[in-house]
Amino acid sequence: MHIKNLQAQNSTKSASNFFTRPDDDGVTQAEVLFAYSIAEHNIPFSYADHFTKLCKVMFPDSKIATKFACGRTKATQIVKRSLAPALQQDVITNLRTQPFSLAIDESNDRNTDKCLAILVRYFTSDSAKTRFLTMPICNIGTSQNIFDQLQQTFANYTIPWTNVLSFMSDNCSVMMGKNNSVMTRIKEQSPDVFDFGCVCHLANLCAVAGVKALPVSIDDMLVDIYYHFHHSSKRKEQYKEFLDFCDVEPSKLLKHATTRWLSLETCVDRTLHHWPALTSYFNSHCEVEKPGRIQRVATQLSDHEIHLYFYFLSFILGPLNNFNTIFQASEARIGYLAAEMKTLLRTFLGKFVKAKLIQTTQDLTTIDYSNPDNQLPNNEAILVPSCVLLDMTFLYWGWVEGLFFRYLRQYNFD
Repeated sequence: MHIKNLQAQNSTKSASNFFTRPDDDGVTQAEVLFAYSIAEHNIPFSYADHFTKLCKVMFPDSKIATKFACGRTKATQIVKRSLAPALQQDVITNLRTQPFSLAIDESNDRNTDKCLAILVRYFTSDSAKTRFLTMPICNIGTSQNIFDQLQQTFANYTIPWTNVLSFMSDNCSVMMGKNNSVMTRIKEQSPDVFDFGCVCHLANLCAVAGVKALPVSIDDMLVDIYYHFHHSSKRKEQYKEFLDFCDVEPSKLLKHATTRWLSLETCVDRTLHHWPALTSYFNSHCEVEKPGRIQRVATQLSDHEIHLYFYFLSFILGPLNNFNTIFQASEARIGYLAAEMKTLLRTFLGKFVKAKLIQTTQDLTTIDYSNPDNQLPNNEAILVPSCVLLDMTFLYWGWVEGLFFRYLRQYNFD
């Protein structure tokens, strides 16, 4: 019994170890800074176990490093119970005392619960800051339920609606509709709230509408090609022979995600790079005569019209994606919006509208670009790279002029 008590005494830490000494302030500061860095840079908490050991090896002559002990459990609790409440309270204090912008977005429905992310943006003495406020569960995505979550959040933190300057979200009718939307309910609380919407989302909707107007489903074709190879190592290995045969540099076929705004241009460009090898592969496939995905893709790849539409998208999506990328920056760029929209409009008009009309018109939005008299002739319109059009013109000019340009000119611009 005495031996067991002695062993227990030797293995039990002194009570003084659980209290901070004045000379341990440096260690505490190091542990807090390390936990803050983990949260700021989205580093897994499991890394803390390794770093604690590594720190002692890297700095053996440092008293702070010797005493540094911040594993995953401690780092987690520092972030959750110390840093998070203090940082959130700082945000709430600012929202109570000054104007701010409100931005919300719902998560997807892949998990059991859907969350409503609530962000705020406000000015401090040195800069504008975007901060996370909270993320309540919101499984029913009606305008009333979403607004109720906002109302509850504002009530919990005693934030006045009168401090809300603008509201930002995607542009669906539930959020931004003129009737029975989240926006209309916010205006009941604060009538002067500015309805800002999402510029990037609007630009993406324009691109999606334009792609859907083409006589072929580009999205479906990209998905068919990707999933034909996705789960088959055998098909990928067979495809390498066609890459070598067609002298195409190997590169990964990309998956087009309709929810990723900038993915379409990249996927179209990659498909164009693989076009000769893909055409040879699918037309040589043993199942090309059977109805199904392989026959469908083989037919599409052999269609010169579809090939030209891919070149058209590759050429035309660049300016739109550049515009979109500019306004996905972390800093505020509202001051550039008007100028960049004019630049984008001028870029697109310059591809098929007479230059003299663009130069002499003060307000570009008043140009009647659907009027054939204001459009450039087929041999001057810049809708695909000139080298591609030259090749197509040499081989299939009657078809290019008869189908491709005629279809684009009949597009309903309104």
